[in-house]
Amino acid sequence: LKFKKFFKSEFICLHLRRGDYISNKKTSRYHGNLTNKYYINSVNFIRSKFKNLPVLIFTDDPKWAENNLQPYINNSHLISSEFQNAEIDFLLMTKAKYFIISNSTFSWWTAFLSTKKNKFIIIPRKWFSKGEINSNLIYRNWSYKIME
Repeated sequence: LKFKKFFKSEFICLHLRRGDYISNKKTSRYHGNLTNKYYINSVNFIRSKFKNLPVLIFTDDPKWAENNLQPYINNSHLISSEFQNAEIDFLLMTKAKYFIISNSTFSWWTAFLSTKKNKFIIIPRKWFSKGEINSNLIYRNWSYKIME
């Protein structure tokens, strides 16, 4: 694995879910899509609060991420389920200490299952297109920040 070195140290896990959130109109209307601003501001917040850590962008749409996120996030690296199993992405994501999750249970569970001490999670305010995140989705032991 070409990113093996990152999993032995601290990194920021950024999960960008597009796939059916973009291609399926019903799913897109229900879930909505997070903005670049959410991801970029989240990276900047974590880096200002902690360290200037590398960002591993886990996504099902690497071309979009390469053109729309990577130019604005230095020291970022794409990891995509387009090239390997989503299950491998899931396992690798659980190795993070810092998370920028999408409005997706896939990324929520990776943050939940991470065994890192003092982990920190950025959660999107808009969990659904017509609704904000609620306390049922925020695990009681998490250190977190809700971002726009």
